[in-house]
Amino acid sequence: MHELVHLDFVIEARKLELNELFISTPEHKAQFIKGLEPTIKKFHKLGISEASIAEYCSGLFEGMNRQMYNTPIDLFIENFLYTEYSELRPFQFLSLYTLNREGLKAVTDEKSVELSPKDILSKSKVLNMVNAIQFKELFGIDLINDFKSTKEEMKLAHEFYTEYLEYKDDKEPAEEYEL
Repeated sequence: MHELVHLDFVIEARKLELNELFISTPEHKAQFIKGLEPTIKKFHKLGISEASIAEYCSGLFEGMNRQMYNTPIDLFIENFLYTEYSELRPFQFLSLYTLNREGLKAVTDEKSVELSPKDILSKSKVLNMVNAIQFKELFGIDLINDFKSTKEEMKLAHEFYTEYLEYKDDKEPAEEYEL
């Protein structure tokens, strides 16, 4: 269902000429990987193979791109499913709970925190927290504090969620989202 709604949103945006192009070029990837140099050096010291390091860097680049692309539209999709298909809420709850727990583990797991670049981990944490805020709004279950975020990360997640609310309701700027 999620994929169908995603496609429907894309088609509707195209009809209204509101589509935005989201691309990443080899130059973007090279610049991203260059920023990973301290992590790459750490991996070399740990004896990790070049192939594994390259696979990690590519996976991190692609994963962050997917997260940046999907988080905003997923907020709209989940809201649409919640409001329009109440009979699916138990399934939606299980799906979102699982996704939130996976996101939480990805950014708080001790080994991930130790090995991942701090700035990338922080950005991913913020995007995962935005999803957790929506999960709390829809289902009343608060996983937000489990992310062990900094004040800046929490502030940024709230700002992103507040912006989503403005677009969701297609109205004037929303009041800051309060937990």
